[in-house]
Amino acid sequence: PTILTSIGGLSLYFLDRYSESVERARECVRRVPSNAFCRTTLVANLGQLGLQDEARAAVAELLKMSPNFSLTSERKATAPRWSRVEYVDLWIDGLRKAGVPE
Repeated sequence: PTILTSIGGLSLYFLDRYSESVERARECVRRVPSNAFCRTTLVANLGQLGLQDEARAAVAELLKMSPNFSLTSERKATAPRWSRVEYVDLWIDGLRKAGVPE
């Protein structure tokens, strides 16, 4: 199921296992292309892995789906849900490295 794929990928992301996590995110996007969380997870992983060309393309797709998506909006959305600020910071770091706008 897609939810397990996305949660598993997120867990791997926070364990700094980006190569494994990006594969889960790619699978999630393949299964449900319209799922913004799958795409956001893909973008964050690509940023952490330094895969800039793929990251730029993934950011462009994410912004087509969510034109107002930004680092600021994502921080506001995740901070109240996630119990550890370092998770939010790591998430935003990956998105920033991928080229998500402020």
